[in-house]
Amino acid sequence: MSLTPAVKQRRYRERRRNNQEKEEETKRKDRERYHANKRLVSDLTTRQHRAIKKKWRCANARRRDKAKALSMIMHTPESSPPRSNSPAITDQHQVVLRAYRHLSTPRLSTSRESTPNSTSAAVRGRKQIKTNRSRLFRDNMKLKEQLEAVNKRYEKYKKRYNSEKQKRFQNEDGNRSNQQKYQILSNAIKKRYKNVKTRKEKVAIQKIFEEKTVKGSRQKTQIIKECLAVDQGYVRKQQPLFKVNILSTKIKDFFARDDILRATAGKKEAVSLKKDKMQKRYLLDNMKNLYVSFKQENPALRCSYKTFTRYRPFFVVPPTVAARETCLCRIHTNIQYLAFALCKNKVIPTSDLNKIIVDQVCNPDSLTCMTGICSVCLSKTTNFDTSKDEIIVRYP
Repeated sequence: MSLTPAVKQRRYRERRRNNQEKEEETKRKDRERYHANKRLVSDLTTRQHRAIKKKWRCANARRRDKAKALSMIMHTPESSPPRSNSPAITDQHQVVLRAYRHLSTPRLSTSRESTPNSTSAAVRGRKQIKTNRSRLFRDNMKLKEQLEAVNKRYEKYKKRYNSEKQKRFQNEDGNRSNQQKYQILSNAIKKRYKNVKTRKEKVAIQKIFEEKTVKGSRQKTQIIKECLAVDQGYVRKQQPLFKVNILSTKIKDFFARDDILRATAGKKEAVSLKKDKMQKRYLLDNMKNLYVSFKQENPALRCSYKTFTRYRPFFVVPPTVAARETCLCRIHTNIQYLAFALCKNKVIPTSDLNKIIVDQVCNPDSLTCMTGICSVCLSKTTNFDTSKDEIIVRYP
């Protein structure tokens, strides 16, 4: 017959108790496990401490009830009369015995309950009294629990209200301090704006008060005037629409000329914008020089460099190294580097090779002038600063 697990465990524990070394080893492991898993009161949170204290109170109450019941059972005197051979009980002993019985034996509600002559109506009345008392006790406990829950909610909302109140006061103090700081900063900017004389600094101060959400230059101007509390001074007026159209048409016609651009013939040399595909055209000069030429040809038009670049057609692009048809050897590149270095050291006024060539020849389109055959061009030289003859100029 096979043994049950309980019997196996019991036999194992008996063998372990007989072996002193194993018993000590088991106790040592139990102590280590206890110390490793135990939690001190200092390691618990406030809520965990309250819960475990409640558990301890319940356990102590059960232990006391059990000890009291056990003491009542062990110390209850026998109801049979004493034997004849027992020693005589004195009056003092009788008094002590009665008091002990009074303490150890649970009292009934009335002395009439223990009498055998009590009627059934009286018993029913006492039962009804007990029931009513129990009901009252239960109702009292329920009311206490409800009151405790209401008190907890009251404390919770009270703390929440105080927290929100404190935050509101802090926000009001912060807003008040921010308004004071803003007022101080605004006054300082206004004072600075009045003392500034250059237009560049005035525009920089005006940009502080500009809002991107406001549409229209007039509204922006009005906001700047109200913020600075001073006259804005010169405000650039926007050109009429027909003048803008004339200017854009002039710029596009300028970029359509063959002396400004170089056409391409490759199939892949094309660019598209909003489904509008055009063949690329490369610039023959940089944009700054082209802007100077445009201003010389159209002196009556008011056009800035930014506007000139904005109305450049999208298919007009600067040339790249791969798109060059001329050579890019060391001899030709060194001339440009030399012009950059001389202009940087302020020996010559410009680094543009076209202007330098114009200063040295009569006509750049003439073969005799460009080949040095013209007798007039031999006497022409580039304007340079003679006071910097001893300066050593370095270039790549």
